[in-house]
Amino acid sequence: MKKRVRILAITLAVLMAATVTVYAAYDSTTDPLISKSYLEQIFKSQIDAEIEALRGTVETQGTTIADLTQKITDLLAANEKQASDMAKFAKQYEDLLKLVNAQDEKIKTLEKNVGAQDKTIGELSTKVGTLETTIKAAQELMNTFVTRISEVETKLSALSTTSEKQSGDIKILQTQLSDLNSAVSTLRTAVTLLSQSSGSTTSDTAEIKVIHLEKGQKLICNGGSDVSTEIYLRAGEAIAVSQYDSDGAFAQGLADLTHGKELFKGDALDVNAYIIVPRGDGRGVQVTSDEAYFLVRGPYTIVKK
Repeated sequence: MKKRVRILAITLAVLMAATVTVYAAYDSTTDPLISKSYLEQIFKSQIDAEIEALRGTVETQGTTIADLTQKITDLLAANEKQASDMAKFAKQYEDLLKLVNAQDEKIKTLEKNVGAQDKTIGELSTKVGTLETTIKAAQELMNTFVTRISEVETKLSALSTTSEKQSGDIKILQTQLSDLNSAVSTLRTAVTLLSQSSGSTTSDTAEIKVIHLEKGQKLICNGGSDVSTEIYLRAGEAIAVSQYDSDGAFAQGLADLTHGKELFKGDALDVNAYIIVPRGDGRGVQVTSDEAYFLVRGPYTIVKK
């Protein structure tokens, strides 16, 4: 635009100069009305005014062009910034698209899992139905058991009176059986002693006696079911003799009052321990060393080897 204005101004100046030159060539005597001085007088001020107007227009246009140039520069800068922002936005959009695709994959996986869970839930529902049926059957069976238990309780209640009477009879029978066992044991011991009476010594005294025995010999209490014998081992070694085992309902042995314990069959006696053979039913002591000495009070029988 500025270039065009300049070209127009130059063109007008050239035309004006040519016009002045043409008219200046005329002879003022021939055509005094259009002499050079006349033309200068007539057109100079007008030409100067036109030139000033053109100069102002050119300056105004120059300012406008400069403004436009600045605006264009600003727009280009803004466009560059927008382009940069668009690039960032494109990158963000690309990242967002990747996230969306990843989420789609997760959703597909979740849909597969949900399908599998639905299948599992269906199977569990079937199992629950079967379990409910089983529970119902078990409840019915339990009700049957409860009914039977109630019937049994009724029968037990009816039998309780008879049972109490029978329990009393059972206790009496148990006492009698215990006494019979004791008597049988005593008889068995007596038979054993009689079978071993050859070469044996029997004594019954209220005084303490010193007894010397050799290895393998036995000192057996023979006072019956209600008489005890006291024994002290003074020297040597000996073990308890009893026909009863160390466990069971009839576990019995010798009473070691010094140590407060029971000596069962085969248990060793301690020297100077106060031993009582509670009954004359075959219980006593046997020497395990080469010889032994005892202090004895009460009925006893020495059984040879």
